[in-house]
Amino acid sequence: MNFKKIFSIDYDNNHLILKILCFKLKFKTNIKNTKPNVQGNGNVFNVAEGIQLSGFVQGNNNKIEIDKGWEFGTNFNFYINITGNNNEIIIKQPYNVKNCIISIGNHGEINNCRIFVDEMTSMTDVRIYCFQHNSNLTIGKNCTFSEKIQIRTGEYPHLIFDKVTGEYLDKDSNINIGNHVWIGEGVTLLKNASIANDNIVGCYSVVTKPFTETNSVIAGNPAKIKKNNIDWVKNQRFLDKNSIYYKSFQEYQLKNGEKYVGNDSKYSINKAD
Repeated sequence: MNFKKIFSIDYDNNHLILKILCFKLKFKTNIKNTKPNVQGNGNVFNVAEGIQLSGFVQGNNNKIEIDKGWEFGTNFNFYINITGNNNEIIIKQPYNVKNCIISIGNHGEINNCRIFVDEMTSMTDVRIYCFQHNSNLTIGKNCTFSEKIQIRTGEYPHLIFDKVTGEYLDKDSNINIGNHVWIGEGVTLLKNASIANDNIVGCYSVVTKPFTETNSVIAGNPAKIKKNNIDWVKNQRFLDKNSIYYKSFQEYQLKNGEKYVGNDSKYSINKAD
């Protein structure tokens, strides 16, 4: 850490006056590294300019690929830990990502896992844990993840058995999230969960099974369908002036003293004079 402070001291009517002229605080961390600390062979990293990546990889033949962030995004930082072999993390053009932690493996090696996040997805303080061999996490396009979300594909190193037969039960562990899904704050998605396209998952819900319905609100612990026939838009940049939603939103804005012109060009926001 570098610390620099420049100040002057003046006396005025027997009072001490401290004047701060310059205050500079610099932290040296590895947050801007484009490659984690690596132990092993055959590991491949394709990380675009502007992506902040830190963490570690212990194992062989793992792959991390992160595309350049979307033009309107402001944060693109990831902390990735991999303990194991033949794992793959692919993140297509992210919209906005802040403090995303991805862990493959925990107290032992986990092998042959795949995480795929499609383009235009935003995340804030999301934790992804892949703790089962051969598990897959797939996230579609244009999704929004709010804060403090956990995604877990397994429970290793904790072990779960059938008491009568002795069968090991913690096996199937895939999670699938469709396109244009909004995951609310504090949601937990556990192994075998899936969310179909165009859905909303309410805050602090726990999702433990597949939901094949589209355009629904899913909420609760355990999560259930609460409302059907809904749709959502990420923000005003994405509200099409020619859509059926534009008129009702414009009326709402007018009631609040603001006229919203709409999306006349790609991802633009304009206000009337």
